[in-house]
Amino acid sequence: MDYNTDLDKQTLVDIMTEVYDDINNDELWDAYIDISDAIRHGSPQEIEIFAEMTTMDMREQLRWRHIMAEKGIELTPRQVEHYISIVELILGI
Repeated sequence: MDYNTDLDKQTLVDIMTEVYDDINNDELWDAYIDISDAIRHGSPQEIEIFAEMTTMDMREQLRWRHIMAEKGIELTPRQVEHYISIVELILGI
């Protein structure tokens, strides 16, 4: 399957600013690179986990934020939305 893992930074920013007005370009790009690498090199099961993230409701997103915080990664609710949108973009969802 083909994934959108080869966008340049400006294209990504252009796409995301159509939806969000509060993005940090560098933070967004770093997340895109990390997620792209994980999907490009991930197993089918790992890619399925990414796909399942796109269907999380607010309660599940909060639980995921807590799990990430326990690992030392603090995310705001808006950052979670950005992250999920990046996954959707890469997977073509």
